[in-house]
Amino acid sequence: RTAAGGGWHVGIEWNGSKFLCVTDSIPFETSTNGLAWTSQTAPSYGFFCKPAWNGTLWIVVEQFGANRFWTSTSGTAGSWTVRCTPSIGNNWLCVACMESGLSCVVSSNGSGVYVSADGITWAHNTGLVVNANGIATDGVVFLVTGNENKFYTSLDGVTWTTRNMPAIGQWHSPCWNGAVFSVMRSGSNLPVTIPRSYLSAIDVSLGNV
Repeated sequence: RTAAGGGWHVGIEWNGSKFLCVTDSIPFETSTNGLAWTSQTAPSYGFFCKPAWNGTLWIVVEQFGANRFWTSTSGTAGSWTVRCTPSIGNNWLCVACMESGLSCVVSSNGSGVYVSADGITWAHNTGLVVNANGIATDGVVFLVTGNENKFYTSLDGVTWTTRNMPAIGQWHSPCWNGAVFSVMRSGSNLPVTIPRSYLSAIDVSLGNV
């Protein structure tokens, strides 16, 4: 399929009725079936990362520039509203949303996290101060990866537990498949799976993920 717009495609999310595809710059794209795509003007020219859906709102993080958090009910051009311009920290990287609507944004620069119950009002906290590479959720717990042999979990985005990866590395791109988390390590073609017990991470063959 041919994309509707230009830019480097960096993330996509499904909210139950629509895909929102985010690029690094000007155009976003939406689709109801993954086949036909409509180009949407992005809210700004900042580098955006993977979008998230909190049940009522799309949330995207402007990684560079003003580093703002934006929301939209539709993901379409002109529908975006700035909800937070962080006054603390920088390099706010990506967002994940639980089934309850609780959302968490992590920083790649050890600036803590921002948490919101509704996507509109955001609060900063320093319960987790790491150089994060990614965040995911299974709908109940947040899981954050970073540059060491650790991963981090939290039920509320405020209190975090540190857990062990099987090796030192740059861990990134966590995702949940309905049964386990899968996490990639830079420089390796072997992902790691993390079961719902969150107690350990296990190297597995890529074909088993």
